[in-house]
Amino acid sequence: MGFEEFGIEVVLQSQEITSLSTAEDGAGFVLLCHTGTAQFEHFGTEHTLTSRDIVVAMPGDIYSLGRMSVDFTASWVRFSARAITKVAQSIPTTLIKYLAEHPVYNLLENSDYENRFGYLKLIFSTLSAEQHPYAKEIVRALLRSLLLETHNGAVKSFQRDSYGPKFRNDILNRFVAMVTANPQCREVAHFAQRLSISPKHLSAIVGSGTGMTAKEFIDNKAVEQIKQLLLTTTLTAQQIAQKLNFSGTGNLSRFFKTNTGMTLSDYRHNSHNKLL
Repeated sequence: MGFEEFGIEVVLQSQEITSLSTAEDGAGFVLLCHTGTAQFEHFGTEHTLTSRDIVVAMPGDIYSLGRMSVDFTASWVRFSARAITKVAQSIPTTLIKYLAEHPVYNLLENSDYENRFGYLKLIFSTLSAEQHPYAKEIVRALLRSLLLETHNGAVKSFQRDSYGPKFRNDILNRFVAMVTANPQCREVAHFAQRLSISPKHLSAIVGSGTGMTAKEFIDNKAVEQIKQLLLTTTLTAQQIAQKLNFSGTGNLSRFFKTNTGMTLSDYRHNSHNKLL
């Protein structure tokens, strides 16, 4: 069944997001980011998408999706206004409204990530099945369940006690995991947005837990990643700059020397000599 016939389609682990780039066709989607980064603008608010982010846009929303990194991949289900109307008949309107107000959050837990990806794969396999007598009913039920799971995750992500030690430990652990998984992102504001707190609040939590500012922690993780790539791969400086989202080799070189006191080539050469 194609999108024109049924109004629902699924694409798995692709870099081609042309069909999602704008809201002009009146369709909506639920998208799961696997690798890389992209920019998502929703009703004038810009979000930087990274690995394990889940994104929701409903038909009628004003959005655009683009500026992908070279390693960006994602899976998504796209649906027309007609198709989602049938699905939404059994979904509270407050749920749709909440997702419109909270269109992006991060799936830190691997079980949550696998759960959402599992729904996309199930919808894909059902749509791909030949002459399935209940395909439409099953797909609508799966899409409804995916939206319910996505709403539940958004509520848990955005509605938390922001003062107790449990909250601070949770934020610190999530911050460390997100920075480690996304060394190409080096802005405190980006991670604060993903964690739904202010950059100032995030910096206070990171400082209390690590003795470093949030920016120092982010930069240290980026330096570790650069060192690892220099030691374990034959990537050129240009390729490393592209992989870690630096604007060019000059920017990468300055960043590395500022934080280590060494040039890229000196570090690679000296480290290799020590291993001989």
